[in-house]
Amino acid sequence: MKTIKLVVTLATPLRKKYGAPGLARIDKAIRSVSTKDAARKVTTIYLHLDDATAMRKYRAVPVTGRPTSAKCKNAIDDLFAALSPDYLVLLGTGDVLPFFFVPNPSFEAGGDGDSDELVPTDNPYASSKPFKKKRIESYLVPDRVVGRIPDLPGATDPAALLEYLAATRSWKLRPPTEFQDDYLVCCDSWKTSGAACVSYLSRPSNRLLISPPTTRTTPGPASKRYAAKFHMIKCHGAQIDASFYGQKGNRYPDVLSAADLRKKTTTGTVVGAMCCYGGAVFDPNDPAAVSPGEQPIPTTYLRQGGYGYFGSTTIAWVGADDMQCADWVVSAALKAVMNGASLGRALLESKQGFVQWIQQQGNVPDIAEEKTLLQYHLLGDPSIHLVPMAHAPATAQPPAVARRARRAHAHTTAAQLCADLPERLVVSRKGKRIAIAAAGAKTLAQPHRPTDKAAGTAFAALRRTISVQLRGFVFGSPLVHAVRRRIEQPELRAARASGVAPAKRRTSGAMASTASYEYYYSARKKTKRVIDARMIKVETDERGRLIRTRVLASS
Repeated sequence: MKTIKLVVTLATPLRKKYGAPGLARIDKAIRSVSTKDAARKVTTIYLHLDDATAMRKYRAVPVTGRPTSAKCKNAIDDLFAALSPDYLVLLGTGDVLPFFFVPNPSFEAGGDGDSDELVPTDNPYASSKPFKKKRIESYLVPDRVVGRIPDLPGATDPAALLEYLAATRSWKLRPPTEFQDDYLVCCDSWKTSGAACVSYLSRPSNRLLISPPTTRTTPGPASKRYAAKFHMIKCHGAQIDASFYGQKGNRYPDVLSAADLRKKTTTGTVVGAMCCYGGAVFDPNDPAAVSPGEQPIPTTYLRQGGYGYFGSTTIAWVGADDMQCADWVVSAALKAVMNGASLGRALLESKQGFVQWIQQQGNVPDIAEEKTLLQYHLLGDPSIHLVPMAHAPATAQPPAVARRARRAHAHTTAAQLCADLPERLVVSRKGKRIAIAAAGAKTLAQPHRPTDKAAGTAFAALRRTISVQLRGFVFGSPLVHAVRRRIEQPELRAARASGVAPAKRRTSGAMASTASYEYYYSARKKTKRVIDARMIKVETDERGRLIRTRVLASS
């Protein structure tokens, strides 16, 4: 049984950016990687999705005309049907092989909170289901191992891509001791949850740098740790900005920039960033760039031999006082890597594990958690392993067999997790009631009128008890979602229940339906660069009784 790595790209946009000689250099570099992969017993298949002759060999429909994400996914799905690869590599950034742009579940019109109307994502490529934009369950929970090796948008020289390929083609497993040294940094405002992330990663709490006082200009331990191979960054990021920022109150000092990292990082580094836009790769010469000519932080890591970078394409949600959303996805991916998972499998297991954990608590992913699942992606080769697998059994299966078994399990897990997702309807936005359309009512029965009293009381209590985190934020009326889910009760059967008096039986069948309301209060401070927003979630049952609350911060 072969282990297959499928590398796909589009020749036409690469040729347009770099000319025929540039494309030839990229093709040659991939062939070199393929030779090294063969020594690791991995068969690498490299295809241009717009090459009709090459695609015809696999009975796959090539991409023709203007390339779109939907066309690319259809072509990739055809290749999966023919090859069943273990790893999928998307070669090139969004102006080569396009991202999907899907609706942002936590979008709040008016700029009071999350202003990202759309989320650039690779999740549909990582899902075996056909993509349906209006059906989030078709792409929310991935089941394929995927990574994207980016070039630079707008570039005319493929150096960024070629340097990464050159640095990683000869990767080999390293002892875990090589990753004991680390660079861990967090905003002062979130140091409690930052410490929780460090503890989850089984690292000493005194390794966490706090910003401020740690800044770009602070002499001391920060710059000495850039050469460490394990990086976790829980700070603010900003759009088209090559810097990350700390926070204390209304101060947002620069804590790290791409310029700081030049000639400082080490081959084999893995990075997890909980920062807003932390995984966005942009054109350094964009007129809107904060530091004109300065390449993005992810690109800097990858060009200097970083093996993998977990980051967000848009505004990310984190916990201020406890781990939330991006904290869990990034930390779990980093932990999986250190337990011997490949970079791509680490992110896949992190996302699936996050949804599984939410559902095990009897909950469902809310709008911030859904966005987190969509926006985080791996920049790098998903087949790379940093360390040997921890606790591998003495009678382990051959690697290819084990990979295929894990793929089957991931597929089954994703299908079950998606089957348990709820139905949602927006019933109020900015204080305005929204009538549930007849079409929506067919799939989601009209719930009782929401009772706002409990939500308002809980919101007021949260503002009082965590006044430090919410000081300076002015909240308006909430976004309200009606949420209905069906819960299987396999031990109850309709035939048996039919013989019991209705007043005494719990259900008339094996399925129970539950309804709740989620109230989202959002606010944002006026800042120069970073997005400093808060979201308070209050959940009640359909009668207005309080279920749970939480507070999120934008990073």
